[in-house]
Amino acid sequence: MSASSASRLAVAIDVAPPGWYAVRTRSNHEGVAVGALSAKGIHSWLPAVAVPSLRRGGGRRATLRRPLFPSYFFVRADLSRGARIEVLQAPGVVGILGSAGAPVAVPEREIHSIRTALDVRNPFEILYNLVAGARVRIATGPLAGVEGVLMQGPDGHSRIAISIELLGRTVVFKLNARDVSPI
Repeated sequence: MSASSASRLAVAIDVAPPGWYAVRTRSNHEGVAVGALSAKGIHSWLPAVAVPSLRRGGGRRATLRRPLFPSYFFVRADLSRGARIEVLQAPGVVGILGSAGAPVAVPEREIHSIRTALDVRNPFEILYNLVAGARVRIATGPLAGVEGVLMQGPDGHSRIAISIELLGRTVVFKLNARDVSPI
């Protein structure tokens, strides 16, 4: 192999295509890492939800923002060597999810589905390592266009499961089964 072929191969291996990547953090360090990366101009997204806290004096409950996927957040970047190092050196970052030492992008449709569903603020539950079933797309209503897996909940109501497969996490929203169409 010539020197120029080897250098081209090294460049090709070292550059991940631009896209969304899942980043793992130490416990409760998601916000610190996102803040540090945002300050460096790296687009980061920490999906979060409002959850009630423990009761306070007088019976009132405060609402807290908690990460939707604890210990994970997403960056949208071209993870060339320099950007990858910036992400990995952020406070609290453990690593970038991937395979064989190379980052693996989260499909854009999965990020879009989670963003859309969080914007609508439907009630949800989180399932871990959901076995994939029939993929569907919501045809009507505020979640129109969202793709996921149709499933039936323990209460008999239909739900759509939106997965971030790389994380092994799924967010489940209640819906009417007649509002979906197969993909």
